[in-house]
Amino acid sequence: MEITPVKRTKLNDEVFQQMRQLLAQGKWQSGERIPGENDLCQLFGVSRITIRQALQQLTSLGLIETRPGKGRYVCQPEIGQLMEQLTPAVYLDADSMRQVNEFREMMDTWSAQQAACRASAEDIARLEENYQAMVCCAREADWQTFARLDVQFHMYVGDATGNSLIRRTYHILHDVLCSSMVRIVERMGDTALSYHRQLINAIAAGDAARAERIALRHLENNREFLQ
Repeated sequence: MEITPVKRTKLNDEVFQQMRQLLAQGKWQSGERIPGENDLCQLFGVSRITIRQALQQLTSLGLIETRPGKGRYVCQPEIGQLMEQLTPAVYLDADSMRQVNEFREMMDTWSAQQAACRASAEDIARLEENYQAMVCCAREADWQTFARLDVQFHMYVGDATGNSLIRRTYHILHDVLCSSMVRIVERMGDTALSYHRQLINAIAAGDAARAERIALRHLENNREFLQ
């Protein structure tokens, strides 16, 4: 990601968003010292006040910290903190990846079971459309889009449960799940397609027990790769 001069009215918001993207994309990694205020002023083309306001926002979210006499450094927030703050996963280490997968083992399996009982024809059509889009991405080796569609697939399964809390939880965790999924897809490629195909068939057939088993096998497979 390249830093571009800011021209919008709310300069500190734009600077904050660009800095957060640098963190989310790993350009500024955990434990790394970020550029000083003067350097940031030149890079963004804004005043020191604007830079300080953006840095204060990042600090309040627990994404950076000030070390007296040393400067500002990127923090490694806990995965639970990322969820509470609704912030993107800055850097998912091995333990955070494990925790995300454990959480998904609980939520995705229940969602698959309930979706098989409650999914409408429209829900199943959305899953089919998503699956076909993932197939196209796999052919083109577009793994970034593949990962985003993978997360979207599970969000659609959550939507099919008809449970508003489940739907909201998937949306709240969207950024964390996407960051986790990119790492998984980089290692596993298009392995998810087989499980997604089976899961759609089970949901369409109204077979709750089979849908739950497939979702669990899918995540157990992920866990093996993560280990």
